Amino acid sequence: MSQIAASQLMCQRTSFEEDVITLKEQGYEGVGIWKDKLLDYGVEKAKELLDEVGLAVSSLQWAGGFTGDEHLRYEECIADAHEAIDLAATLEANCLVVYSGGRAGHTRKHCRKLFQEALTRIVPYAAAKNVTLGLDFIRTSPDHGTAFDIAGTGKARPQSLMAAIRMARMMASRRHPNG
Repeated sequence: MSQIAASQLMCQRTSFEEDVITLKEQGYEGVGIWKDKLLDYGVEKAKELLDEVGLAVSSLQWAGGFTGDEHLRYEECIADAHEAIDLAATLEANCLVVYSGGRAGHTRKHCRKLFQEALTRIVPYAAAKNVTLGLDFIRTSPDHGTAFDIAGTGKARPQSLMAAIRMARMMASRRHPNG
């Protein structure tokens, strides 16, 4: 029998409880939990609700930001990842989604190094807790992000968007031939 789950990231304006009840009523068998909603609702209360309605946790989003784009220091991101692994274990989530973080002014080489070092520190902890880590796909974007704050002001430059598109094309061309 096939299973289908939906991510809470598509339901950002509703509560944790509304998401769980609605997804179950709509026939979903699992939910990808957004960590912020979980923490706002309460972990134990969430576990009770999920058990009560019989909704599995397909994933917990997320841990990461190891490059500093989340305004946390590297060690704080490692500690946050360990806490997220503990949460994923408590919820019996199929996986914890991990992302590297944006460049945050670093070179690509340094970003790779930070992410690789972070993985060497969190993978053993996840393995000990029997939590699978799922790597989030890599995104590219202009260095000014969505730029809602500068929209229509003439400050956003197309060069940044063009560089992001070139980067995405380069990354896509380097993907594994069997993947």
